[in-house]
Amino acid sequence: MKILHINSIDSDPHRRYVAWLGKAMEREVTEQQRLVVDDVEAYCEQQGVDLLVFSTANERHDIQHRLDQCRTLRLPYMFLLPSMRKLQPLRRLLLPVTMLEEEIYKAQLAGTLVRRTGCRVCLLPAHDYGTKAQQNADKIATALAQAQADVVRLEAMKDSFHLYKEVTDRQKDFLSDMIFWTASRDYGLDDLLFGPPERRIIMQSQVPVMLVSPRADLFSLCD
Repeated sequence: MKILHINSIDSDPHRRYVAWLGKAMEREVTEQQRLVVDDVEAYCEQQGVDLLVFSTANERHDIQHRLDQCRTLRLPYMFLLPSMRKLQPLRRLLLPVTMLEEEIYKAQLAGTLVRRTGCRVCLLPAHDYGTKAQQNADKIATALAQAQADVVRLEAMKDSFHLYKEVTDRQKDFLSDMIFWTASRDYGLDDLLFGPPERRIIMQSQVPVMLVSPRADLFSLCD
């Protein structure tokens, strides 16, 4: 299995970061300048890829194009932009949690990152009237305990529908080195007009952003 790095901006800092990631995750790293395929998922499966990393310009069109390519992708994917100034070994992972049941899947991937890098995990459950987000956070914390993760919690101010608006600010509070966000299940009218929450997070973040698409048959990184 390997990491596929689509380095469309030919960034050496991004190349070094992905090389560190590959070493930490014990994955072979393959670099390409572009990814021009009709079916990204089928291509990754054929190439034995289990993590896809995009180095792209900090432009809405470019980012959205990559997001559209990965809408049905089972494996995790990451964005690196020139504006992300904090590229360093993973020590703190920020993991926002909404009421969506798919959030629990992130515990598997976060557990792999913990075992490979020894990072701390900060859970940021949404401030909802209901308890689903808190329940999801509890389940994730329980799963991470099996990986002997150092888990802390921050109190979110926003609900599940607006949590994305405070994620990049809370990243600074926790001094996290990566944000792990669940991509939109469906695009509503606002998402089509103004862009989905994940695009806003990617464009505002100072650290790498890892995404996973909410699907029932998700793919898990192997340890």
